[in-house]
Amino acid sequence: MLMGFVVVPVAILTVMLAAAADETLSSDIKRAWRQSTADYVLHAQFWLRGVVRTLNTAAAAANAQGGDCSRLLTDIVKVDEGFRAIEVRLSDGRTCAGGLNAELVGAVGRASAALSGQPHVPFPVGQQVAVGVYAAEGRQVAVQAEAPPTAAQKWTATALIDAALLDALFQPRPSKKDAVALVERGQKVIVGDGVDAADRSWLPHAETISEAYALADARSESGAMESYATQTVLAPQYYILRRFDTSARQAAWLRFLVLSLAPLATLALLYAVYSWAIQSEVLRWIEGIKAAILARRRGQTAKAFAPMDVGMPSELRDFAATFNEMARESTIREDSLKRSLAENEFLLRELHHRVKNSLQIIQSYLALTRRLDGVSADCEPIAAMEARVQVLAIAYRIAFAEGRMRDVRVRPFVEELTRNLSHAFHHEGLTLELDAQITTALMIDRAIPMGLALVEAVMAGLKAERAHYVRIVIVERERRQLAISVSTDGKLADGKPEEQLMAGLARQLAATTEPLAPGAVMCWRFQGGPPPVSSEGVAATSRQIGPTSRSASA
Repeated sequence: MLMGFVVVPVAILTVMLAAAADETLSSDIKRAWRQSTADYVLHAQFWLRGVVRTLNTAAAAANAQGGDCSRLLTDIVKVDEGFRAIEVRLSDGRTCAGGLNAELVGAVGRASAALSGQPHVPFPVGQQVAVGVYAAEGRQVAVQAEAPPTAAQKWTATALIDAALLDALFQPRPSKKDAVALVERGQKVIVGDGVDAADRSWLPHAETISEAYALADARSESGAMESYATQTVLAPQYYILRRFDTSARQAAWLRFLVLSLAPLATLALLYAVYSWAIQSEVLRWIEGIKAAILARRRGQTAKAFAPMDVGMPSELRDFAATFNEMARESTIREDSLKRSLAENEFLLRELHHRVKNSLQIIQSYLALTRRLDGVSADCEPIAAMEARVQVLAIAYRIAFAEGRMRDVRVRPFVEELTRNLSHAFHHEGLTLELDAQITTALMIDRAIPMGLALVEAVMAGLKAERAHYVRIVIVERERRQLAISVSTDGKLADGKPEEQLMAGLARQLAATTEPLAPGAVMCWRFQGGPPPVSSEGVAATSRQIGPTSRSASA
C-alpha cells in the first residue's frame, strides 16, 4: 500500500509530463504547417501582383501606340521571364496579341475567350482577375485582368505563363510526402508541387474552402485519412491546398508513448520488485507476529510466540523478542492467577457446601421437632421457620447441582418450594396452584430473596380466612423480565405478609412492586438472568401442587 502511494503519483506525473511534451511538439508541428501555408499564399499573391502589373503595363503601351501593337507585346513577352504570350483587347475594338510563336499567340486568344466566360474575383488593386490552365507547348497558366474602374480606356489583357515558373513558388517543401497546389473552386488544380495534375486521388473527398487558415483531418479520394490545410489566395475562387506528411505527428505520438510507457514500465518493475522484497523480508515476519497475537487471544499458548530468525530485519527481531518475553511473563502470571482462582473456587465451594450441610441439619432438626410435637397451633411457627430455611437449602442445592456454583434455575426452584409449602401447611379443602412459564435463571444472591418473599406471601395466603386456594403465577416477558404474583380467594389477616420484611426483600431483588388487586398478596416485576446452559426448556405449565385441587378437578 505504501509503495502504491509513491508509485501512483510518480506515474501520473510522468504521464502528465509526457503529455505536455507531446502537446508542445504537436503545437510546434502545427505552427510550422500554418507558417509554411501562409508563405505559399504570400508567394502566390506576390506572383499574381507581378503578372497583373505586367498586364497593366502591356495594356497601357498598346493603348498608347495605336495601330497594330502585336510587335510591342511580343517584345514585352521576350523581356519578362516565363511569359509565353499576351493578348490585349481594347474597348475601341482593337485586339493585339504577341508571343514567342504563332501557336502560343493562338493559344492566348483561346484562353482569353475561355476566361472571359469564367467568374472574375476582385484583386487587391481594384481589378477583376481570373486564372486558368491550358495546354500549349506543355502546361500554361493563363491569367486575365480587366482594367481598373477608374481607367479612361477599358481593356482586358490575358497572359500565358509557363507553369514551370510557378514551381519556384512551392519549393522547397518541408517533406517529400507533402503536396501543395494553387486550386480553383471545384478542386481544379492550377499548379502545384508534389502532385500530378491528372491524379485526383490525393485531393480531399469533400471540398472545404476557408478564407482564413483551416487545418482538418479528412478522407481523400483514395479513401485514406489525410491532414489538409486550406487558405484563400483570391477569395472566394482560388486557394492554397496543402496535404501534410503526418509522419512527424506519428513520431511525436510514438515519442509520447515511449516517454509514458518506459517510465511506467520501470515503475511497475520497481513496484513488483519492492513488493516481492517487502513480502519476503517484512510481511511474512509481520504475519508471523500477528498469528502469535491472535493465537494468544484465542488462548492457544503453545502457538502464542512470534517467530525468530537471524534473517529477520533487526527492528522486527527486537520487536518479536520483546513480544515473546512479554508473552512468557503473561503466561506465568496467568498460570499463577489460574491456580489462585482454582484455590479460591475450591474454598468457596467448601464454604457453600458447609453452609448447605448446616442448613440441611437445621431443616432436619426443625422437621423432627414439628413431627414430634404433632399437629397443633404451636407447630405453625416451626413450620414457617422450616419453610424459610428450606429456601436457602434448596437454593444452594440447585446452585451446586453440577459440581460448581451455577445460577439457580427459577422454575425447579419455585416448584420445589411450592411442593414443600403444600406439604407443610396442608389443610383440607385448600389448594396451592402454580403456573410458571419461564426458562430464566437468577444468581443465588437474588434467588434467595425471591424465594423468601414467595414463602411469606404463600404462607399469608394459606392462613387467610375462608381461603380455598392460593395461586402463584410467574410469567417471563420481553428481555427476560419476570412478573410474579400470589393471590388467594380468602381474607388476609391484618399485617400479613409483614410489610417491612417484603419491602426489604424487594430492595434486595431490585423488584418493582405493583398495586395489589383484590385478593392479591404480592405482585412484583424484576429483571431475570440468562437461562442456564443445561436448561430443561420452556416450562409451559399450569399445574397444581399439593392435595387434590377443587378448582382443577371441577
